[in-house]
Amino acid sequence: MPKLTYIIPACNAEATLEQTVRSVLAQTESGVEAVIVDDGSTDGTRHVAGSLLGPRVRLCPQDNGGLSCARNTGWRVAGGEFVCFLDADDTVAPSHAATLLEAIEQGAGHDAVACGCEFVGPTLRPLDWHAPVLASDTTHDRLIEVNRLAVGSVVVRRDCAARLLGGEMFDESLSVHEDWDLFLRLAGAGANWATPVERSLFRYRVRPGSMSSDLPRMWRVGLDVIARHASDTLERQEMSRRWHVRAQARAIAAADRTHLNEARDAAGALHADDIATLTGTLRWAFARREAVGPRS
Repeated sequence: MPKLTYIIPACNAEATLEQTVRSVLAQTESGVEAVIVDDGSTDGTRHVAGSLLGPRVRLCPQDNGGLSCARNTGWRVAGGEFVCFLDADDTVAPSHAATLLEAIEQGAGHDAVACGCEFVGPTLRPLDWHAPVLASDTTHDRLIEVNRLAVGSVVVRRDCAARLLGGEMFDESLSVHEDWDLFLRLAGAGANWATPVERSLFRYRVRPGSMSSDLPRMWRVGLDVIARHASDTLERQEMSRRWHVRAQARAIAAADRTHLNEARDAAGALHADDIATLTGTLRWAFARREAVGPRS
């Protein structure tokens, strides 16, 4: 029986899947398994997955149902007491499992734990770009404004879905921001997070041009997530306005004038404390779009 299951949803991921699975197999903790959920791929993903099958690697093929559906499929078949949702183009450091398991099992009753995130280039080249995680990042007050938790940096106790959420982990009606919604639901249900691990043991692959994806959809769904979880009308209005400010920065980085005007009209006049939010998001958005570190 594995201790930790890495759930890897894969849709047309033949170029990166092997690196992801190899990083799981390289864990210093022996009690891990990888469950690859082939979400209706039309390329060679299933062939790559088949070449990796073994005692610690399983394949669950399904018709295309989207990222949340694939993650939930993996959740249902996972054999581990703990799970980590690892996208098929990201990797984990060899000590990821051992370190996070040690952290979550210290003390009693921890439901989840997170570690820092390292951003790497398309070929896994280090970008000198690390995002530490703070204890406050797991709270409602922080999460309702912005999600600082990378899904692959989080390990969750498997039984918390039924105990805290009453069912599936991910809301399959959400096309994006499903992880943000999950973390807010956990916060609202009173999940007990262990002290975060400072080290960047999760590696997120950044690709050039990624910020030019469907920004309007990200914006609209983000507003829906905020509306779902805001504690009152005042919080919803303030967090939505800040979300509009962040959307402007992302639109500038993506050179999307139409979306910039839409988000600017929604935000209204900038407040003095919006400048830090705007410039911070710009710095992050340009770095991510160009797949370079923030210093560059």
